[in-house]
Amino acid sequence: MFVGKQFVDNTVPACVGLSGDAAGDAKCPLIMPPAATLAQGWDAQFGYLKAQGYAVVIGEFGGNMSWPGGAASLRDINRYSYVTDHTIDGQWQNAFVNYLSSKCINDTIYWSINPESGDTGGLYTTPYNAQSNTGGWGTWGGTDSTKLSMLAKLWNKAPGSCVVGPTNTPGTPPPAFTPTRTPTNPTGPTATRTRTPTTGPSLTPTRTPTGIIITPTKTLTPVPTGGVCSPVTSTITAPFTYDGAGTFCWQSSNLGSYINSWNLTSLTVNGVSETNLYVAAGSYPAKIGGYWYVAYNSTVAWGHFEAK
Repeated sequence: MFVGKQFVDNTVPACVGLSGDAAGDAKCPLIMPPAATLAQGWDAQFGYLKAQGYAVVIGEFGGNMSWPGGAASLRDINRYSYVTDHTIDGQWQNAFVNYLSSKCINDTIYWSINPESGDTGGLYTTPYNAQSNTGGWGTWGGTDSTKLSMLAKLWNKAPGSCVVGPTNTPGTPPPAFTPTRTPTNPTGPTATRTRTPTTGPSLTPTRTPTGIIITPTKTLTPVPTGGVCSPVTSTITAPFTYDGAGTFCWQSSNLGSYINSWNLTSLTVNGVSETNLYVAAGSYPAKIGGYWYVAYNSTVAWGHFEAK
């Protein structure tokens, strides 16, 4: 098992910058970073590919839910014997699975099936123990219900489905609008009377038509006018996810720490185009009257928007 720097408590001066065996030998306290911090790293490493519509398969992940206890190797048991919190690895695995589920990255390969792996254990149990029962090597028991319950979040979902929270129900689609025509001639359709002089005692009036130019406007949809789309379909708050085709105008005072979208025709926030982009909260446009107005437009069922 390799302990990354992000799991080392850097408030201890002697542990700053340490990782792996060096952290264990220095008896550095281990911590579990916030799930939001981990998610930012995963977004940067591979989550952005899913956001752009690419297929993503996690080639290998796994762990020992009670490390450095349980099925840990003698090497890890001895090096990390000072660690009393045996839930850190389990916390990390659950945070990772929850992240994958939220991104609809359901295709994963879990390490391992066989239970004798000193780093991870397996999906099956075993009586083998590196300290107390070495004779149990090669004997398999039943499946590990803790691991399978966690993995069910990914493996028991219908292909292409996403987990949508109770607050993530989209509102009623806005009513259809009727196209209008806007005449561009400010004087209207009247003709201008002119006088044409002729020989003889009388003047004959003639009419020179000015013509009428009609410019059709686009069909009205909830797009921002001065940054505010209208009419408002519903009020949303993070965490929020919507998948599907449609045109909506959402109002929100809380869009969370980031927004993300893909497969959309357009997405604007207070009039600023954020179409098919990952946008961190620090880059959101300024609120208008205390709200952000999100104009969503997708013509395909796999269009996606999320605020987390």
